[in-house]
Amino acid sequence: MEVRTILITKPGANATVGGLAAAHDFVVSRITRDGKTVVARPEAEVLPGDLLVVTGRGDHLATAVGALGEFSATEHWYDRTDIDFRRVMLSRPALATARVADLPILEKFGAVVSRVRRGDQDLLARPDLRLQLGDRLRITAPRQQMSAVSDFLGDSERSAGDINPIGLGLGLTIGLLVAFISIPLPGGAALVIGTASGPLIVGTVLGAIGRTGPVVWQLPPGVANSLNQFSLLLFLVGVGTGAGEHLVSAIEDGGWVKVLIANVLVAAVHAVLVLGALRWLLHFGVARTLGAFTGSQLCPGVYGYALGRIPDQRVAMGYAVLFPVMMVAKVIIDQLIVVFF
Repeated sequence: MEVRTILITKPGANATVGGLAAAHDFVVSRITRDGKTVVARPEAEVLPGDLLVVTGRGDHLATAVGALGEFSATEHWYDRTDIDFRRVMLSRPALATARVADLPILEKFGAVVSRVRRGDQDLLARPDLRLQLGDRLRITAPRQQMSAVSDFLGDSERSAGDINPIGLGLGLTIGLLVAFISIPLPGGAALVIGTASGPLIVGTVLGAIGRTGPVVWQLPPGVANSLNQFSLLLFLVGVGTGAGEHLVSAIEDGGWVKVLIANVLVAAVHAVLVLGALRWLLHFGVARTLGAFTGSQLCPGVYGYALGRIPDQRVAMGYAVLFPVMMVAKVIIDQLIVVFF
């Protein structure tokens, strides 16, 4: 993500700030004309000679400047005399899951959002981006309005980390009820969703919904990360203590060599197929491929190791893509194998 100033020499007919931002995938935070700098409004007309402060990916800005003009030799946005900028934390529950375009800060305070810091990742503040509690918003506003903008958004680290007990408790309850759903199968057997898949399915659906009225289903990123790490430790403890006895029995029986070879072959074939599909069919980057690969293995321990080696939010995003799907598929396939084979 870069912030640059573009000197407009060829804006095109009837060009506006909003139109150029949508066409070139950047956000315009301020515009300078005849030496006067103001916060950029989407409906503002863009004329030759204007200076636009834009935020976006470096390659997108390089393409845009070729179509619109040239990069300015001076960066006017460093001057904070009239127009200020700072990061403000979103902690007001009423604004959770709101889109950037729905924030009334432009009408109320003459302010705009150029980017959003979520965890360790910077996101471009596109109009359709949905916000989460704990997001840090890069705000550009008139200097005298900055305090009012901060108060409106909350800007409280403590409040952003509060857990909504109603959303968490109700979501867990619904997930456990779904776990008891039984689907009849031919021959008198039944397919049970189970406690491993029920809460996972419900959590995925509610996380996508975000909120229902006053109930916020999503956990703040800091809270979710803490619970994730704690649950990972419990999982590793449970697997280690539960597998020790069976490992000793397998070694004493003498069949452990065949089991070990079979596991190595299955893991190798799985790795080749999944990594190939993620990299060359879905065109995932390295970090997201690593996360999705660990998610396909259904092993939080491997995911924890991967996240330790590459502490990138995209690892978690990739893990979240495949883990729910593979977990539900595993629970269903295991039961079908028992029933039919």
